[in-house]
Amino acid sequence: MTESNWAWEKDQDAFTAAACEAWTAATDYAAPTDGRLVVSDTEIIVNAEAVQSLYDCEDGMKVKTQSTIRANRLGHEGRQLGKPEVLARTSSSGESVVVSSHSDDGQFCAKITSTKSKSGNGDDNYHLTVTDTYSGATTYLSLSAQKAHGAVCPNTQFGSLSFSPDGSKLLYVAEKKAASTKSYFPAKLGTDGDDADTKAGDEFLFEDSWGEQLTKFHHTVLVVAQWRKSEQSVKVVVDLPTVSAGQAVWGPASDSKGDSVVFIGWLEENPRRGLIYCTQRPSFAYKCYLNEQPAEKGAAPVVKVISRPEKSVRSPSFNPSGDKLVFLEQDARGPHHACSRLMVYDWASETLSVAVNIVDLPREKAFCGLYRWECLPSRTWSEDGKVLYLSTQWRSEQVIASVDVASGKVTRLSPESEVGSWALLDVKNDILLALYSNPSTTPHLRVCFAGGATSSNDWFALSPSKDLAVTFSVVDLLPDKTEDTSPASKIPFQATLISPSTATGSQKPLPLVVMPHGGPHTCAPAGYSANHAAVSQLGYCSVVVNYRGSSGFGQDSIVSLLGKVGVNDVQDVQTAAIKAMSELNIDPAKVFIHGGSHGGFLCAHGIGQFPTFYRAACIRNPVINLAAMHSVTDICDWTLVEAGLPDDPGMESTVESMKTMLECSPIVHINKVKAATLMLIGEMDHRVPPSQGHRYIRLLKNRNVKCRLLSYPKDCHPLGEVKTQADTFVNMMVWYQNSPRVSSV
Repeated sequence: MTESNWAWEKDQDAFTAAACEAWTAATDYAAPTDGRLVVSDTEIIVNAEAVQSLYDCEDGMKVKTQSTIRANRLGHEGRQLGKPEVLARTSSSGESVVVSSHSDDGQFCAKITSTKSKSGNGDDNYHLTVTDTYSGATTYLSLSAQKAHGAVCPNTQFGSLSFSPDGSKLLYVAEKKAASTKSYFPAKLGTDGDDADTKAGDEFLFEDSWGEQLTKFHHTVLVVAQWRKSEQSVKVVVDLPTVSAGQAVWGPASDSKGDSVVFIGWLEENPRRGLIYCTQRPSFAYKCYLNEQPAEKGAAPVVKVISRPEKSVRSPSFNPSGDKLVFLEQDARGPHHACSRLMVYDWASETLSVAVNIVDLPREKAFCGLYRWECLPSRTWSEDGKVLYLSTQWRSEQVIASVDVASGKVTRLSPESEVGSWALLDVKNDILLALYSNPSTTPHLRVCFAGGATSSNDWFALSPSKDLAVTFSVVDLLPDKTEDTSPASKIPFQATLISPSTATGSQKPLPLVVMPHGGPHTCAPAGYSANHAAVSQLGYCSVVVNYRGSSGFGQDSIVSLLGKVGVNDVQDVQTAAIKAMSELNIDPAKVFIHGGSHGGFLCAHGIGQFPTFYRAACIRNPVINLAAMHSVTDICDWTLVEAGLPDDPGMESTVESMKTMLECSPIVHINKVKAATLMLIGEMDHRVPPSQGHRYIRLLKNRNVKCRLLSYPKDCHPLGEVKTQADTFVNMMVWYQNSPRVSSV
């Protein structure tokens, strides 16, 4: 496909068809999303879930597959596995599972599903289903019919679902039931059937939400459901004023004081700030005994804060015996993602200590610190309760590591010989279930017997993978010191070079797509991406840049970018692009750039600061003008922090602060832009206002720069809808293929 690439210049219909085919091929697999181990002395069984996107229907759809996979244990102590076999497989496309969980003994599986309400009011109906995995018996409970709360929270931020130690109750998180409202002018005058608490005039009262992708959540509470048929009930058990509760787990069964819960509570600051992708929001870890009565009748339950002040905490997890609780902690406010501490709370002595501290500047190949967006898996401990297993970013990889909680020692378990993305899904009897991929291999399930994971032979494949004709390498880079002589110039960064396998030995120069990630304090691990794979299938090379400020490289790297956005990150992207051109056979007249959010910010900076370097750009939901974005985004603090200004919730914008934010924005370089620019906008984006991209395109049109804007009315910041992903990819590649050569004048 590579050699014939530019013959497509004369046949655009053929290229468009090839782009569609490349996307279909790159997404033609069922991606595992979760799995649970069932372990015996003779075999290992995995109950796995996978999702496949289908594009050959009107709006696109995702088909979910549940599979049961079995492998016999062989060799000494059963630490080898025979060939895995699929015992059963079922598929579904209509069911919307909000959250699910298993009982500790594996007998019961619970899930909360949602369906659209027939009333037409926009609310969902929620249903609890508990299945006995031994007998197949199923128990149903309509949560909406109980009218105890509003929308149930999914796992993305607040959500959790947890069986009580005795298995009779389920703990979950939901939006507090909305207060009844009415108009000043009721439909029938003289009616008096309204609730006494119903207040007239609040029918359209605005409530602050938790922002992007969480707009239906304003104040979340903890709920306990008695699910057995003989005693079904639903009750809100924790409702703290000005605190949204979530990520709740049951306390230890051995506690003589009775049923207890541990949860995270996020402060409902005024104004509210978006929560998703923001691990620095002020929060606390709480514990609460449900049978402990408050002093005043009707008062809130007695809760106790067990974390430190001025911190942000998340992801509580008990060890098997229940005597130790761990959670992640980072300083509140500041950059939206940063290196975390692992905290340990001793349940009996009620003392808190640091097990793993922040890593400022890691040594070469050494542990880089803990970086996690997601909650820890529900089962993540060794059998003896002394070791915690988890996934964390490690430079341009995601790896699996073990943490000795007593000593704080961190050991990498995923093999260095298999560079890529390793995500831990489940742990049972010191057997680890993981999801592995790299740029040339689709995600698939692997199993490891902990204690012997020193080489790739210790990780056994349990599900099939698809290998693509793609080669890749992760390269180490240093900043261009001719441009940067500050202490930050000593901080290393990395990039992943991806190219078609057919490019090896080819004499024909290939086009290059430069891909900076968003955030900026995230990381693009060297895992599988349908986007990167499909680009390669069309004969393009790509370079994925983890510039300074990316997570996974130490806290110093993250902090170094504050006040330097638009400078350090832009220089690093350019350094990586030039490195790719020296390592790969690249046509310098066919260099493109693509990114979203802060990656879009870097795209706009790239085509503005280096106007003859890039032939065309494809930009998704970009930050264009920090000053204009500040008062509209759900994360107004982001614009301040990244510009190097104080994060003060009460600070009014000043001429000086607006000037600082403007000066680091790509909008200041718009008069130099020459590259053809394709803009992709999700109109439901609460994170980066769509007006940022719309305004940029208007200004380019005024300057006679070739440009085009695609608007997706039902999509938000990630542009993650099935149909959107396919459409944006094909449009991007056709745009690159048709873009004119940039004039050097």
